[in-house]
Amino acid sequence: MTPSSDLNCKELVELVTEYLENSLPFGEKAQLEAHLAVCPGCRIYLEQMRQTVHAAGHLTEESLDPDNARQAPGTIPQLEKQRLKVAPASCQ
Repeated sequence: MTPSSDLNCKELVELVTEYLENSLPFGEKAQLEAHLAVCPGCRIYLEQMRQTVHAAGHLTEESLDPDNARQAPGTIPQLEKQRLKVAPASCQ
């Protein structure tokens, strides 16, 4: 994180998973929420991540195309462990 109390978009992206899991320390959560208050791009990004987590939580092996499931075994658990490290497009 930056030495100041301001959080930039890239730093927010790195903290989104912990934020959604409600595991951020109070100070970092406050910084993230302060950034969200002034950054529409990051608000959109956060909502997209919420929707992605929600949708991924409803996937089952049975709902996957059999050809795709065979090509990518373990993909869903892998994705759950990874974090996107790309700042929202509207951020600088």
